[in-house]
Amino acid sequence: MALQLEDDVPDFPRGGVSSFGKREREEIHAEFGAETNKSKKNKRIKMQKKTAAQGDDLGSLFGNGITGKLPRFASKITLKNISPGMKLWGVVAEMNEKEECKVLAQAESRSSIRPLEVILDDIEHSDVHIVASQNQGLIDTVDIVDGKEKRQAKEEREQEIRAAEERLLEKNIPTTADDYEKLVRSSPNSSLVWMKYMAFVLSLADVEKARSIVERVLRTINVQEENEKLNIWVAYFNLENEYGNPPEEAMMKVFHRALQCCDPKKIHLVLLGMYERTGQDKFVDELLDKMIKKFKHSCKVWLRRVQSLLTQQQDRVQFVVQRTLLSLPRHKHIKFISQTTILEFKCGVPERGRSLLEGILREYPKRTNLWSIYLDQEIRLGDVDVIRALFERAISLSLPPKKMKFLFKKYLEYEKSNGDEKRVEYVKQKAMDYVQSTLT
Repeated sequence: MALQLEDDVPDFPRGGVSSFGKREREEIHAEFGAETNKSKKNKRIKMQKKTAAQGDDLGSLFGNGITGKLPRFASKITLKNISPGMKLWGVVAEMNEKEECKVLAQAESRSSIRPLEVILDDIEHSDVHIVASQNQGLIDTVDIVDGKEKRQAKEEREQEIRAAEERLLEKNIPTTADDYEKLVRSSPNSSLVWMKYMAFVLSLADVEKARSIVERVLRTINVQEENEKLNIWVAYFNLENEYGNPPEEAMMKVFHRALQCCDPKKIHLVLLGMYERTGQDKFVDELLDKMIKKFKHSCKVWLRRVQSLLTQQQDRVQFVVQRTLLSLPRHKHIKFISQTTILEFKCGVPERGRSLLEGILREYPKRTNLWSIYLDQEIRLGDVDVIRALFERAISLSLPPKKMKFLFKKYLEYEKSNGDEKRVEYVKQKAMDYVQSTLT
C-alpha cells in the first residue's frame, strides 16, 4: 500500500512503500486509534466543563430578563416528551426519559417583550431543538386585542391633532394666499390645512390653482401619512366631480391614479361614498357590482350593498344576505348579520332584523354583544313591553358572572331612565337573587 506522506514526517521516505508488515500496521493503527479516542474524550470533558460554566447564568447568554441554569445533560436532550408549558412559550426541548430537568427561565412579569427565540449555536454536537410553536389561539387573541387598541389610539390621536389644527385656524384665520402658504409650510402633513387652502382658492373661482394645490400636496405629504393622503384624494374626487370636464371622465382619471398609491378597497369606498352623497344611483350600482366581484370576502363591501338596497329595493335584501353568507368567511358571519340587523331596524323593517338576530342567537346564545345590539335596537323603537320581555330573557340565561353583571347593569340603567322606583328595586332584587344562587 503506497502512502503519500508530509515533509515533516521523517520516518517514511517520500513516495516510497511502507516497510511495515501487516502486524506492525495493526499495532500502529491500534495505538493511533487509542490516542484519537483519548483526545476526543478530553475534548468532550473540556466542552462539558465550559458549557457548565457558561450555563450557570442564563442572563450571560440571553440577557438579564431570564434567569436559571442550563441542564448539564443538554447534549442528551432528544425529541420525545414535550412539555406543554415549553410549547406555549415557543421552546420545544425533549428530555431524556431517565433524566429530569427543571426549567427556571422566565420573563419578568412587568416586561412586555415576547419570549425570546434562541438558537444555541455555541453548543456544538447537541440535539437541542428550539422551535417557535406558540399556541395559535393565544397569539390570535392577543393580536386582535393589540390591533384594536392600536387602531383606537391612532384614531384618538388623529382627532386630537385635527381639533388642535381647527382651533389654530379659528384663532388665526388666513385671509390671503401668502397666509395659507405660511400655514402649509408650518404643517405640511395636515390635510385639513391644505383643504382649507383649496377652499380659499375655489372661493376665488380659480379651479386650475386648486388642482395645482392638490398635485402639490400629494407630492408633499409624507408617504406614511396614509389617512392624510386619503383625505386629499377625497377632496380631489369632489373637485373633479364639481368642476371636471366632463366630470365622470376626469374622476376616472383621478380614481385610477389613486389606485396606484393607496389601498384599493379604501379608494373604491371613497368613490362609492361620493356617488352616494351626490345621488348618482346608476354609478352606485355599477361600482358596487364591481366591488363585490373584486372584494367578495369583505364584510364592509357587502354591508354597503345591503345599505344601498334598503333605500331602493328592499325586496332583494334577503337574497343578498343569503349570498353574502356563502361568500364571506365563517368568522365574519356574526359581524355581518349583527350590522345588517342594525340597518334593518334603522330603515324601518324591524321584523327582518328581529328574525336575523333570533336566528343567530339560537346558534350563539352566550354572545352578550348580540344581546346588547338586540336590546339597543328595541330600546330605540321604544316598545316598553317588548324591551322588558327581552331583558327578562337575557337575564334568565346561564352565563358567567361577568356577562350577567353586564346584562343586569344594562337593565338597571334602562329602568332608571324609563321606569319608576318600583321597577328599579325589582331589577336590583333580581340581581341579588342571582348572586345568592351562585353562592349556594
